[in-house]
Amino acid sequence: LGTTYAETIQYLQDKGVVQGYPGYLFYPEKSITRAEFIKILLKNYGFDPNTVTTYSNHYIDVPKDFWFAPYIERAFELGILEDKKAIYPNEPITRVEAIEYVFNLLGVSLPRMLNESEWTLSYNDVSYNAWFAPLVLYAQNYDLLGPLDPTDTNYFRPIQKLTRGEATL
Repeated sequence: LGTTYAETIQYLQDKGVVQGYPGYLFYPEKSITRAEFIKILLKNYGFDPNTVTTYSNHYIDVPKDFWFAPYIERAFELGILEDKKAIYPNEPITRVEAIEYVFNLLGVSLPRMLNESEWTLSYNDVSYNAWFAPLVLYAQNYDLLGPLDPTDTNYFRPIQKLTRGEATL
């Protein structure tokens, strides 16, 4: 977590993983959508959307002719996404959802629950028995995502929307 958004954005842009908006703007503080995050996640691991030749239409809100359809299809095949009717690809993704997608891609097995003795963090907005506590604990242990505000380490803000800048970290 020691890098700045500018460094990680430039790195991912050089790899062809991210693009900005017209005028060379990235808007790192803007929320990132579920589809945009999945695209970044998969492209960073070398996924080529042109390799998808069949679509299973798992989700009613992912028409096969949308730009993000191949990414969603591959994410489903890899087990990153759950088998639901809809995934709301144009909605902002939360911080814990993003963490969950990363762990799913990496195949990291997380416990469903934690015992109080396993909880080593002291966030005011996450307790050991929250459904997302294992995600937050492992995100800290793997140095994936920390407190939203480094000057206020008392809060993780798990259900706050992930920003485009954070998605590059």
